[in-house]
Amino acid sequence: VCHDKRFVAIGRGHTAELFGKAGLLSKQKDSQGYSNLNQTLHYGGSLEHLDQTMWHDLLIKAMNLPPAKKAEGDGAAVNGRR
Repeated sequence: VCHDKRFVAIGRGHTAELFGKAGLLSKQKDSQGYSNLNQTLHYGGSLEHLDQTMWHDLLIKAMNLPPAKKAEGDGAAVNGRR
């Protein structure tokens, strides 16, 4: 049996905060308050052999973003991630 699933909503609360810091979230939320990823994830394959390539590549790309910079005059982090 082959499965083809796509995911958009990822989480809320602390999970959403972490994904937001990595620059992986869009500004949109669903009706239950779950934050949306800034791109759709595709999982293919079977339950025994799940193809997680897109998820892996997204996380690797997020790790290569430049670190957040502090704004002058305050301790708040400023970054250009959207």
